[in-house]
Amino acid sequence: MQPSFDHLLRLTLDAMRACPLTHLVSGLDDPGLADSTRCGMPACISGYTEWTATASVLSIGWDWRMEAEAGVPRCVRTSAPRSNVMLLEAGDAHDPWAWNQRALGRIVDAMAWPEITRQAVIARYR
Repeated sequence: MQPSFDHLLRLTLDAMRACPLTHLVSGLDDPGLADSTRCGMPACISGYTEWTATASVLSIGWDWRMEAEAGVPRCVRTSAPRSNVMLLEAGDAHDPWAWNQRALGRIVDAMAWPEITRQAVIARYR
């Protein structure tokens, strides 16, 4: 996989689904950026995560926040993925960027990223 003239990797949806993604880095957002002036409001832990494909320059990242369900913390995606991937339809026609982000979001949501990201954040900030 080589980027094109505009530095985007053009992949079909099937090719993107077949790419094994590897966790690169995850981190917490700066708590000073949150509005901490509202006393009594629940704290919000949020951050970012970045993933790559080992045999290419493919990069995909997104924002998340921590939620607790039945007392168990889990990461939930809060943004469309940012990526250097442009998904192609059959015939190599570009899909609109919004469609591209939604399709990448569905790929991300099918991954086991929440627990990997949670564990990476725990290890990094321990």
